[in-house]
Amino acid sequence: MKQFFRFSLLLLALLLPASATAFDFEVDGIYYDINGNEATVTYGTNRYAGDVIIPSAVTHDGVTYPVTTIGQHAFRYCFNPLSVTLPSTVVTIVDEAFFNSLGLSGITVDSGNPKFDSRDGCNAIIETSTNTLIVGCKCTVIPNTVTSIGDRAFDACGLTSIDIPNSVTTIGSNAFSHNGLTSVTIGNSVTTIGDNAFSQCDNLTSVDIPNSVITMGGYVFWGCSGLTNVTLGNSLTAISDHAFDQCSNLTSVEIPNSVTAIGDEAFAACRAMTSVTLSNSLTSIGNNVFWNCNNLASITLPNSLTTIGIGAFWNCGGLTSLVIPNSVTTIGSSAFLACSGLTSVTLSNSLTSINDGLFDSCTGLTSIEIPNSVTSIEDEAFAGCSSLSSVTIPNSVIIVGQAAFAGTPWFDNQPDGLVYVGLAAYEYKGTIPDGTSIILKEGTASVSDYAFAHNSGLTSITLPNSVIAIGVAAFQECSGLTSLTLPNSVASIGQWAFRDCSSLSSVEIPESVTAVGYAAFSGTPWYNNQPDGVVYAGLALYAYKGTMPDATSIILKDGTVSITDYAFGNRSGLTSVTLPNTLTTIGMEAFSECSGLTTLTIPGSVTSIGDGAFWDCRGLTDVYSYIADLSKVKNGRTVFAAWSGSWIPEDTFDYSGRTLHVPQGKADAYQADEHWNPYFGLIVDDLMPDILPGDVNSDLEVNIADINAVISIILGENSGTTAADVNGDGEINIADINAVIAIILSGTKN
Repeated sequence: MKQFFRFSLLLLALLLPASATAFDFEVDGIYYDINGNEATVTYGTNRYAGDVIIPSAVTHDGVTYPVTTIGQHAFRYCFNPLSVTLPSTVVTIVDEAFFNSLGLSGITVDSGNPKFDSRDGCNAIIETSTNTLIVGCKCTVIPNTVTSIGDRAFDACGLTSIDIPNSVTTIGSNAFSHNGLTSVTIGNSVTTIGDNAFSQCDNLTSVDIPNSVITMGGYVFWGCSGLTNVTLGNSLTAISDHAFDQCSNLTSVEIPNSVTAIGDEAFAACRAMTSVTLSNSLTSIGNNVFWNCNNLASITLPNSLTTIGIGAFWNCGGLTSLVIPNSVTTIGSSAFLACSGLTSVTLSNSLTSINDGLFDSCTGLTSIEIPNSVTSIEDEAFAGCSSLSSVTIPNSVIIVGQAAFAGTPWFDNQPDGLVYVGLAAYEYKGTIPDGTSIILKEGTASVSDYAFAHNSGLTSITLPNSVIAIGVAAFQECSGLTSLTLPNSVASIGQWAFRDCSSLSSVEIPESVTAVGYAAFSGTPWYNNQPDGVVYAGLALYAYKGTMPDATSIILKDGTVSITDYAFGNRSGLTSVTLPNTLTTIGMEAFSECSGLTTLTIPGSVTSIGDGAFWDCRGLTDVYSYIADLSKVKNGRTVFAAWSGSWIPEDTFDYSGRTLHVPQGKADAYQADEHWNPYFGLIVDDLMPDILPGDVNSDLEVNIADINAVISIILGENSGTTAADVNGDGEINIADINAVIAIILSGTKN
């Protein structure tokens, strides 16, 4: 990749003289652009070489222009020997003016320049007022009066070594990147090193970060493929994202105890790394931090650690054993994917979930004990663990994802029939014989994704009152099923759960069901026999069946908790919908392309709005949102976005005609929220917030603070409010205190 990058730079450099000749005039081999009454040095037909002395003024067509600016790319790709002298009149140097000028070896600034200097014959340009070195070259010696190295100051200048004096406190972004540096000395006053500061310095083999450094930016040593040794100072608080990514020859690193976090991909693809010593203050390891460090043989995780990110040790094939301390509460998906050498793992007893693909393809793993804290094992968590023959699973596990143990000897050695994992009916192994009735054992908490899918022999299933969830496609294409009674314990039914159960004509769904996935009952006689219109499944509005007539108004029944994905999608006839105050969830694209909707009221009870829930509802002019606390709402992407009707990216929908009405005092919060603000021309806080019974102090909760608020009103310490008259008798007294207590004890405070 780096070779391609360099080839691209060289190719661009070779093409530049032929393609980039947009200058206004040339005098004595120097190219200029005219900017008003001033001249800017720019690039031209030929690259600069030799001694270039820029005059303080230049005459063209009888007009004399002061030379005030060095333009962007003016001396870029100057590979032949070059020295540049700046006059006193130059007060602006545009970014990348000297980028990749490998031939530049001398820089002089006229002593009368009010903005810049080249003090002590340093061969650099220094901003005098800030003591910031903004342009250097391969022959620069940094004076000990410089306090900052500017962004890109030495970027791709051919520098091979540099001493950064103790006067410097800040090193800017890309300050020394793309150089052949073989050595660098960083002064002991530097506190901040910017993004990409030394990235792609291939020849750098060793670096000492002094104890003064507190912050290093992202990609700071990215792609330093020659780096073998790094010493990190003891004031550093974090290892930034991609800090040593692609340092393919780095063999070991000791992270000081001052570090509390390691950013994403910080040591990714450090293939030579064999050992890492982690900080004993470390709390989080980011995503893909040690990805593809396939020679990392051991690592000790500290007791301070709480979070391990997605893919953190992906393809660390050299790891053989791992102890995850009890402090760890979260491990991201695929964190140990393809750690083929891993034979022993001890899991934290604070984990609640074994996430997707966590140990997928750990072919050396022979046994695992799931701690009692774990309640869910997600999709493919142990899939492809071809040596995993012993698994201990506690009854705390109630949810198990698809293919969690696929391709393991443990599963392969299970007898044909229904296999349980903890309290989950995980999968029916083998083929179900025709005419089979299955009764799930008492205590079963869930039916896993695809557990009985594609088994036409299943004619009857009995679920105990303990089942709370039926997974994705759990009974898909079970064509022998004719009837189904769900117990009152069931709360959720996954998408496609009973899809294409072509004989399923009778279904009893209790009101305990609050969430139903898309197409859960599609292709069943039960659904096909429902009358056209709104179809409910428990307290979920599952779908609108049939063709919706024009100018249709729909009022959802009280008690409805959720609207399933795509429930009203592409129903242009829908002109009005009334959502109840019990609604908490609006599914993905639930009302997408409902072009007839002009107004919409979202109750304050809503806590989740799916991706594109109201996408392309072009007719919307007014949305009334009673949601008072946006921090408690999970918003999907492009909830209110609309298509302009054009495939040209610049032709965006005009949202200026839309108004969002929000609770009083909440306009700023909605303005700051990317899920709402971009899709409305005007946001006004003209709504009275929904009053939660018992919420006297209006903090959206009912607790002892509301009791104290009523007492304060009774004692005359505060003025009364409507909310304080909890029992609605027109008075505020001890009866209202008792009413708040009753609400708290009844559990209806939320």
